[in-house]
Amino acid sequence: MVDAQSRPEAGGPGGVTEQEVRVIALEADIQEENDRIAAGNRALLRGRGIHTLNLISSPGSGKTTLLVETLQVLRDEIGCAVIEGDQQTSNDARRIAATGVPVVQINTRQSCHLNALQVREALDVLPLDRVELLFIENVGNLICPATMDLGEAEKVVLMSHVLLSTPPVCLIHALALYYPPLPL
Repeated sequence: MVDAQSRPEAGGPGGVTEQEVRVIALEADIQEENDRIAAGNRALLRGRGIHTLNLISSPGSGKTTLLVETLQVLRDEIGCAVIEGDQQTSNDARRIAATGVPVVQINTRQSCHLNALQVREALDVLPLDRVELLFIENVGNLICPATMDLGEAEKVVLMSHVLLSTPPVCLIHALALYYPPLPL
C-alpha cells in the first residue's frame, strides 16, 4: 500500500505540488502455502533418495542444451528424470524425451516460474521408483525462480559472463544463492 499526499511547494505559482510517498512493508508471507507444499515435495524426494536440481537462467542461456548433454552422459549410469517448465511450448520437453529420459512438461502460461504444486503434480506421473536424480528445468527467468521453493535440494544458476561482470540489481536473489550479499 502506498500513501501519497500532495502539498503545495513553497513559492510556486498556482500551487505546484510534490508527492510525498510512504512505502509500507508487507509482513505476510505470500509464499506460505507454496513453502508448505515444497516441504512436502522435499520430504517425498529425500525419502526416496532422489537428489533434485532446479535449473534457472535467462531465456536462451543454454539450460536445455546443458541438460540434454548431461542426460546423454548420465542416462546409462544413473536413473534421471526431468520436469520441464515453459510458458507456452513443449519444444524443450521433446528434446529431453529424445534422450530416453522420462520428462513431464508443465506450461505455466502467463506465470514466469514453476510453483511447488505444479512440481507435486508432475511427481505423481513420473516413475519415481527408477529415479535417483531429478532435474527441474524452470521457466527462463532469473528473478522469480530464485526465491520460489519447489522442494529441490539445490538451485543451479546459469549466467552469462556479461551478467556476472555487471550484475543488475534485479538479479540479487539469484546471485545471493552463490555469492555473499552484494552492495546495492
